[in-house]
Amino acid sequence: MTDTALFQVGLEAAKTINYRHGTSYFWATLLFPREIRDAVHILYAFFRIPDEIVDNAKDSAVETISHNLQEWFKKWQQAYQSQKSTEPVLYASSVVFHRYKIPFEYSEVFFQAMKQDLHQTRYQTYADLEKYMYGSAAVVGLMLSYVIGFSDTNALVYATKLGYAMQLTNFLRDIDE
Repeated sequence: MTDTALFQVGLEAAKTINYRHGTSYFWATLLFPREIRDAVHILYAFFRIPDEIVDNAKDSAVETISHNLQEWFKKWQQAYQSQKSTEPVLYASSVVFHRYKIPFEYSEVFFQAMKQDLHQTRYQTYADLEKYMYGSAAVVGLMLSYVIGFSDTNALVYATKLGYAMQLTNFLRDIDE
């Protein structure tokens, strides 16, 4: 399969994941130009896959979930470094990260937050919670800022704050569930 074909397969898989799990985000992407919209779909899938590994493996042992998460991240590192992968979403994610010059360390911080979800559910201080939210939500906004574009680095400060607000809102929704 050519790189272009693999990218298209990854994009279509990402769109399906986005539509299935984040309908409001899916429809909101229609407001973007196609190239940005496609990148947003791909990043959504990039975030959602490890989140699903963590959240939907309730019957599995923590060690199994941790192993699956570690394997996913290992494949991501390989895809990013080599810009090759047999996993379409990881390949497409690599293309997006390189095209938009998204710092790789954002993905590392996100991965650490996903790992933290396996072991920690309470935080003693808001500062501790904020560290978790940086990895679970703020880096999402930061990555999207690179795709959407920004001319002032203050935009990254606001993207971080928006990530915190969205994560706190998600926590409140979870309380009801």
